[in-house]
Amino acid sequence: MNTVKIAMTTQLPEVNQSALYDQDYCLWLETTVKLLRERRFEALDLDSLVEEIEGLAKADKRDLRNRLTILLETSDVDIAIYF
Repeated sequence: MNTVKIAMTTQLPEVNQSALYDQDYCLWLETTVKLLRERRFEALDLDSLVEEIEGLAKADKRDLRNRLTILLETSDVDIAIYF
């Protein structure tokens, strides 16, 4: 019996990161993670990366606000929270 070995590669194509962000978001994420792990910071699409991190922070803040609202609405405590 002959066996065939197939090598899986994580090699990603060299592409313009900024254009990739608009064309293939999943591939942009994979490539960005790979570049970060390899510490190839000069190749990163910093504008899009900053935009994504800001979006995550806003989403986390929104989620926290919603959870606190539900918690306070279902409790007998009367507290004002300002964000």
